[in-house]
Amino acid sequence: MKTIGTVLGNIFGAVLALALTAAIGFYGYLAAKRFVALFARLEFQVAMVTAIITVAVLLASLVISASIRHAGVENREAQRHADKAEAYKLFIGLWEEMLRPGQRVEAVVQASRQMQDVNHLLLLHGCTAVLKAHAAMQSLNLPEARAQFANALLAIRKDLGQESRGLEAQELLQLLLSESDNSHGASRPGSQHDTQPRVSLAPN
Repeated sequence: MKTIGTVLGNIFGAVLALALTAAIGFYGYLAAKRFVALFARLEFQVAMVTAIITVAVLLASLVISASIRHAGVENREAQRHADKAEAYKLFIGLWEEMLRPGQRVEAVVQASRQMQDVNHLLLLHGCTAVLKAHAAMQSLNLPEARAQFANALLAIRKDLGQESRGLEAQELLQLLLSESDNSHGASRPGSQHDTQPRVSLAPN
């Protein structure tokens, strides 16, 4: 019964659409016919002025319509760019914390809470290169994860339309992590860190 009702609904919708299209075409034809008849009764000069005004109005309408569409496209592109920037900002903040050597357990727990948000945002707005790097980094050791992170930073700049000519991935990584490493080392003088930890957010 449900299938029959669906078919009948589709048929009714198609008939209604055809009827509306026919009505619009019929009345449009009548309007055009009346306009032509009115235009034929006008004097030549008046007819020329009327034609010029009509063309000018049509052109103005086309220009305004095109401007509105262009503004809509620009607004959507600006919003898309903002969404990407926000997703990448959270991605960088998460992995900046995760890639610090010898991080505390509570930092890992806090990062694990942020991971799901970053996953969702990257799935919606991230480019393929950043998505792949993000997935791979979760099972790599620290040096390998940092290398992936550096490549992801370059991919982010490219996706956001930023000029990266002459920039190396490791330069971006050093700029981002050097201060964090220095401050972390200063807070724990004389401590020894494992140079090959695994970057893991799995619960204990």
